[in-house]
Amino acid sequence: MRTRASGLLLSVALLVFACSDSAPVAPPAAVPPSSDGVPIAGADDPRPVEPERPAAEANVSRSLEPRRLALEVQPRDDSALEMADPIARRIDDAMARGDDVALEEAMMELEESGGARAIAALGAVVENHPDTDIRLDALELIAVTSEDGSVPPAVVAALGDPDPDVRMEAIDLIVDSGDLSLLSVLESYAASEREEDVRGVYDDAIEDLRDIRYGD
Repeated sequence: MRTRASGLLLSVALLVFACSDSAPVAPPAAVPPSSDGVPIAGADDPRPVEPERPAAEANVSRSLEPRRLALEVQPRDDSALEMADPIARRIDDAMARGDDVALEEAMMELEESGGARAIAALGAVVENHPDTDIRLDALELIAVTSEDGSVPPAVVAALGDPDPDVRMEAIDLIVDSGDLSLLSVLESYAASEREEDVRGVYDDAIEDLRDIRYGD
């Protein structure tokens, strides 16, 4: 009986010794404190933490998205331009069809309506129509329609027209306007003019504008 008790005590002593000799269990890693002394949650997680977007920024982004989509899907609408300038549109259509009768009718309506749009539409006829007589008619209508005495760009461009009659009409319109800023333009075109009759008109026009500038 004493021998069995001694063996049991020896077994318990060996078990205690074995447990005390095993590797100690590492305690959980300490969480580093933040700058204000409060532990940072998840600091031992090696994965990067994505910063949280401010609520205001997220709301703005969501509110702009439908607006971008609306701008992308909206088709171009030319109806406002067509309604604002129907006579000019008729002139473009008549020139595209080669319908000079309809073109002349629309040009006469532009003379009555007047304004910058009318002058611009007539200028397009001067610059693009192949018929000399119609270009001359458009120049004369510009002279009547232009109320402030300014010279539209189409009249200046007509100084380079292939027909001498159109060039002379443009010279007369510039002189009648009395625009002294165009004196140097007349002198420049006159230097390269080959038609004798047109050169004579240039000479008279340049002299008239010089008289206005320097006095007679």
